[in-house]
Amino acid sequence: HSYIDGFEDAIIGHNVGENFDIHVTFPEDYGKEDLNGKEAVFNITINSVQKIGEFNDAFVKEYLSDVASTKEEYIQYYKDTALDQNLKVYISDYIRNYSTVNDYPKDYLKTVKGQIKNTAVEQYESVKESLGTMTFEDYVGQSKKEYEASLTSNAMKTLDDNLKMQAICEDANLTVTEQDVKDMLDLYGLDSAYYSSYEAEYGKAYLYQTGMAYTVIQYVQSLVNITD
Repeated sequence: HSYIDGFEDAIIGHNVGENFDIHVTFPEDYGKEDLNGKEAVFNITINSVQKIGEFNDAFVKEYLSDVASTKEEYIQYYKDTALDQNLKVYISDYIRNYSTVNDYPKDYLKTVKGQIKNTAVEQYESVKESLGTMTFEDYVGQSKKEYEASLTSNAMKTLDDNLKMQAICEDANLTVTEQDVKDMLDLYGLDSAYYSSYEAEYGKAYLYQTGMAYTVIQYVQSLVNITD
C-alpha cells in the first residue's frame, strides 16, 4: 500500500509473464510540483507471484532456528530484542540530552577535527579524477570558512558524546575490555572475528573509545528497572 492509488488494484487478475499498461493519477499533494495531480501510464511486466508463508513452528524451525525453535519462542525473542534495542537508544539519547559538557579540551578538539577532515579528503581524492576541475570546496558544497565552521561543529558533537560517556565511565569505575569492543563490533554487524584487522586500520585507542559507549550503556541498562 505504498504505491499510487489504483496501481496495485490494476495488477489483480493478471498472470506471470503478462505485459500491460496501468493508468493512474498522482495525488494532488504528491509532493513534486511536476507530478501533483498528473495522469501517468506505467508499463509493467509481472515476473513472479510470491505468497507469504504461514508463521508457525515449522516456519521458525526452517528459517529462524538459530534463535528459536517454536513460534512462541521467536515472538518472545523478538520482544526481548526490540526492548533491548529501544532501551539502548533511550539511554543513549537521555545521556546526550540531559547532561552538559562545560569545557572541550583544545588538543582533543583539534585531533577530532583532523580525523573528520582527513576522512573527507581521502574520499575526495579517491574520486577526484572523475570530478574534472571540481575542487574540494565544490565537493563538500561549502566555502573554506563554511567548511571550517561545520567541521568544528561536527567535531564538538563527537567530543560531546565521548566526554559524557567518559565521565560516566570514570564515575562508575568501569573498565573497557577487549571483549566489550568485540561485543560492540558484533552488535553493529562488523564481526568481531576481524578484530585484529579493525585494530590495524583504526588503532586500539579508537576502538576502545568507541567501545566505551557500549560499556557505559550496558552498565546504565543494568540499573534500569522496568515496571510496565
